[in-house]
Amino acid sequence: MSETKGLRDKLEVRRKELMAQEEQMRNEIQTLIGQRQQINPHHPEYRKKSDEIDAAKAKLQTWGLSTKASVDRDQKEMLVNLYAKIEAATGEVAQKSGIDLVIADGRGELAGMEDAPAEDVRRALNARNILFATKGVDLTEQVITLLDKRYAEAGAGPAGNAALPPPIH
Repeated sequence: MSETKGLRDKLEVRRKELMAQEEQMRNEIQTLIGQRQQINPHHPEYRKKSDEIDAAKAKLQTWGLSTKASVDRDQKEMLVNLYAKIEAATGEVAQKSGIDLVIADGRGELAGMEDAPAEDVRRALNARNILFATKGVDLTEQVITLLDKRYAEAGAGPAGNAALPPPIH
């Protein structure tokens, strides 16, 4: 879907901004450490500079925790909003097609099965709700087309290829 590409791009821009902020804070800490190295360890200013370093490190740590929480919250909100749009578009396509029930096909490849513990493989297989579905019942492309159209109409325009959600049957 085009919108997932747009969201992914938006998250990448934010990630780069946050990395730049973190780098700036780390550089400030290194500058303080460099300044402290110029001071005699027995001078009272050495202790003050050490306190500044401790405060800067604590600020970085607090900033990191709060930023992580904010990013997680934003990602969850984006996912919930995107899923709501997928649900609405799926319902619209299903109604137009006279379909009463749509099931998301979450079957994925069992990659790396050779290296996985047997319990993990069992859990992955037991989590599958669909054992077989013909290609004729797959609404995925119709739903993606509708969502891409709405995304373009909203002014975002096509954003290229993105990871597809699970097929919808």
